[in-house]
Amino acid sequence: MTIHFAPGQRFSYSGEGFVYLARVVEHVAGKSLNDFMTEMVFLPLGLTSSSYVWRGDYDARTAKGHDADGQVKEKTKPKEANAAASLHTTAKDYALFVEAVLNGVGLRPKTLAEMEAPQIAVDRECTNCTERVPVQLSKNLFGGLGWGIQRTEQGDSLWHWGDNGWFKCLVVAFPKQKIGVVLFTDGENGMSIGKDVVHETIGGEQPAFAWIKYDSYDSAAMRFGKALREKGAAAAIEEFRPALKSGEITERSINSAGYRLLVQKKTAEAIQLFRLNAELYPKSSNVYDSLGAAYKDQGDKEQAIQNYEKSLELDPKNGNAVDMLKKLREN
Repeated sequence: MTIHFAPGQRFSYSGEGFVYLARVVEHVAGKSLNDFMTEMVFLPLGLTSSSYVWRGDYDARTAKGHDADGQVKEKTKPKEANAAASLHTTAKDYALFVEAVLNGVGLRPKTLAEMEAPQIAVDRECTNCTERVPVQLSKNLFGGLGWGIQRTEQGDSLWHWGDNGWFKCLVVAFPKQKIGVVLFTDGENGMSIGKDVVHETIGGEQPAFAWIKYDSYDSAAMRFGKALREKGAAAAIEEFRPALKSGEITERSINSAGYRLLVQKKTAEAIQLFRLNAELYPKSSNVYDSLGAAYKDQGDKEQAIQNYEKSLELDPKNGNAVDMLKKLREN
């Protein structure tokens, strides 16, 4: 484990941190995380559908995920608890949990106050930044103790989002007003409706959506993805060229679309997208890393090496480029 900065110095989301925290809980409690959570949280709050390990009744009850192209994906069935990723629950159960937090059920007043208090402002441009020092801190988004904190005209709100590939989830709750919303989706594009769902249910400002940067369901990026599926890369690029050049369709969106094509074994089309991204964002290390991956899949070792080298030149700390170059040069 690498400590990238001192606690309290700055914020970066870390699922791994919760895995280590779970190990501490298990050591102190002398029992597994799932047993501890069942005894201390699930049963007392009436969360009858919640578990960190797979239950037999989940086979008939659990939704399957869908990728960005709508293809069904088989669900994993965890045998061991993972505090950062394996919680299986329902929107109802999670709403009961949020209700308990808002009302301080089972929490000391001091503990609840600490949970609801902003701890440190986040980097305005990045959700998971360990290497870089923030250029500018947000004035209305903060990391809290297990929660994100939004500072809005309606008051402070607790929020968090979950991104486990084919599943996207979101919770927003206002302690003062005692209102909130829980959204669970079974699709990679699920967060595309998040902003509208929150607006229709509880309203108010939600600066977190601009920070986590998911494309809206009616965005140019979503329409570009549909065109890729229906017309192919060349036609889609031509149709959406103005939105691509202006940045309305972001580097991240182009990159994600390219990797979807790689998964579908449409390597030549993926290379088209990654090359376009490199043309649009020539100072981005990530675009060359992705282009290197595509050329590697195509079997073009020379081009793969060139692009990984370019990626490493732009970001000397890119460990993936280092590893891939070593493998390519050994073979």
